[in-house]
Amino acid sequence: KGANGYIYIEWSNANGGGGASGQIIKSNGIYVIPGSKIQVKVGKGGEAKAITSKNGIEGQYGQQGNNGTESYITTSDGVKALAKGGEGGYAGDSEQGHGGNYNDTIKESIKGENGKAGYGGMGGNIQNLVPVLEKLLEDKLIGLGGCGGNMPSGNCANADSTGVGKAAGQIGGGGGGGAVNNGSAYPGGKGGLGAVVIQWNR
Repeated sequence: KGANGYIYIEWSNANGGGGASGQIIKSNGIYVIPGSKIQVKVGKGGEAKAITSKNGIEGQYGQQGNNGTESYITTSDGVKALAKGGEGGYAGDSEQGHGGNYNDTIKESIKGENGKAGYGGMGGNIQNLVPVLEKLLEDKLIGLGGCGGNMPSGNCANADSTGVGKAAGQIGGGGGGGAVNNGSAYPGGKGGLGAVVIQWNR
């Protein structure tokens, strides 16, 4: 009689990538007639997706985070300025997850950090790119990407040592990637809100 068969399964401990920042654009030369109305839509940060099973196989699997939504300005002549929300970070699988926008699909959006051994990736950070927001809101977390899971410190928002990816600062940054902690997988953090700043000349 032959020996019993042997199946070896190795589980991955790969961590998720951080979400990308929202797109940063500057649009000049938007003209409106005095007394006319403009419409402003402010986008929302993308939410993490739940940890799930995969193809009916037992185990824990992350999913790519949801993208943020668009921010835009509309006049009577149509949409005059539009900034896309950031792309959600990618889940770890057989390798560490990519950060959102890792392939530069969305221009003027800061990539999220790839997942690392032991940590989820930090979200895309726009803190030094939007000084007007920092000045207006006086918030040190403005534009900071969220810290990755298992990240007790770093140049990111809301650091702590739990596996959950952390939410970005109030505006613009990407959420941190979730991580594996003590054999359990954790979801990523929410991206920051969009923002529209209007400066005008009479």
